[in-house]
Amino acid sequence: MDDFVIGQEGPGHVETIRPWQQGDGAITRQLTPLNPIRVFEAAGRHLSLSKAAQELNVTQSAVSRQVKLLENILGIALFERTPRSVKLTTKGKQYLEDIGDAFAILEDATNRVRERNTPDIIKLRVYSTFALRWLIPRLPRFAQCHPKIEVQLMTLSPASKMDFEHELIDAYIRTGFGDWPGVRSDRLIQNHLVAVCHPEIAARLQTPSDLKHVTLLHSYARQDDWRKWINALKVEGVDPVKGMKFENSGLAYQAAASGLGVAISQVALVQAELRQGTLVIPFPYSLPAERTYYFVSPLGHNSRRVQVFRDWLISECDQDENFLESLRLKAF
Repeated sequence: MDDFVIGQEGPGHVETIRPWQQGDGAITRQLTPLNPIRVFEAAGRHLSLSKAAQELNVTQSAVSRQVKLLENILGIALFERTPRSVKLTTKGKQYLEDIGDAFAILEDATNRVRERNTPDIIKLRVYSTFALRWLIPRLPRFAQCHPKIEVQLMTLSPASKMDFEHELIDAYIRTGFGDWPGVRSDRLIQNHLVAVCHPEIAARLQTPSDLKHVTLLHSYARQDDWRKWINALKVEGVDPVKGMKFENSGLAYQAAASGLGVAISQVALVQAELRQGTLVIPFPYSLPAERTYYFVSPLGHNSRRVQVFRDWLISECDQDENFLESLRLKAF
């Protein structure tokens, strides 16, 4: 069997890795060779043989041969091939997820052997409003439970695209439908839209039609929220476009708490104000948003730190569900 060469450290130097290493003329362990698995993991993560070849510093034909070797060993097809692309089969997708866990175990074992004293770092891209109003206030609890994992946050704009290939990012937290290709998406909080305002303004509001007497507060990042909420409730005489506009939702929420008017908010992002009473919900109606928040990470390539952070996030979101239920809002 031909050798498979990965990487090149300098002129004249290559690292040769043979699928089966022998000792004293005999195969030492009856295991599936790791090289084809490593190549498949890269090809499956990128959904591209050429991109896997670039990552591993080998030719595309070498990647193709190793994937075919693994398929022959396993006796199943891992990819559906077309002239211009590859797509994971059902069994291929499951195998990619399983070996991702195995690679995470290998990474952890290697780190322990190295006796690393520096903390594990997880790098996230998050919307600034979500980070400021939901995630950051909860991070002290994460740090207390997992002091060896360091969280680094970078902002994400609504128009930004996810790019695990070129960015050194472990995960994104963003809104959508959870159907992005080639990634793992875990739903976080429910995204319900409610009207919020200062208690003094709420005292003047009896029905949603009274909104025509106050200033509506808008976020440029979520310009359609008022229109969707008003149309769903079939409120007449209220212009869903007029009012004061702010660069992001966080500013609109602060304006509402200051008594400038009524904001349309994502209820999960104003929990602190609702608990403190600086914001109230004048009408017991909520509109489930079409898009909600997801924790998005590369498919089949999740380290232990990513798994730990994901599990902690979901646990925090479960606690939020109890609070939202206590509000007794009527969804429509």
